[in-house]
Amino acid sequence: MLLVPVKVKYDIHTGTGIYADIGIPKGTRVWEFYPLLDRTFSIAKIQNLPPLAQIFLYKYAWKERKSGLYYLDAGASKYMNRSDTPNLTYGYDSRRGTPILVANKFIKVGIELTRNYKEFVSTKENDTQIWKLILKSAGYNPNRSEEHTSELQSLR
Repeated sequence: MLLVPVKVKYDIHTGTGIYADIGIPKGTRVWEFYPLLDRTFSIAKIQNLPPLAQIFLYKYAWKERKSGLYYLDAGASKYMNRSDTPNLTYGYDSRRGTPILVANKFIKVGIELTRNYKEFVSTKENDTQIWKLILKSAGYNPNRSEEHTSELQSLR
C-alpha cells in the first residue's frame, strides 16, 4: 500500500507511472505490504483461480525473492515503473516479515517514483512451465495482450 499521496499519469516514453504529489524526504517509507488490501499468492493458489484472475496476476503480480510469493499491490503502486537509478530502495520489515520501499533521496513534487526490480523481484523462471500451462488453459497469449484488454477491464 502506498503511504504517500501520488498521481497516476501517462508519459509517452515510460507509459503509465506514479508521481509524487508531495515532497518526499529521504528515508520515508513509501510503500509497505498491507495485508488488508495487498495480497500474496503462491503459484499453487494462482493455479486454482478463475482464468481472468490468473491473467490479471500474470500482468500485475510480482514474485518476491525472499518469500517466493507473488505480491499484488492494491491501488496505484501497480503502475510503479523500474529504473536502473531508482529513487526508492527495497527493504524488508523484519518485524512483520514483509517487503517495503523507502525513498533513497529527496523526491520533489511531480517526480516519478521508481524502483529497481532486480533488488527484490525474483524472475518467474522457476515457474515458467506452470505459467505457460496456466495461460494456455486461460486462453491467453501474452504476445497478443491487446486482444485481451477488454476482458481485463472488468478486473480493474
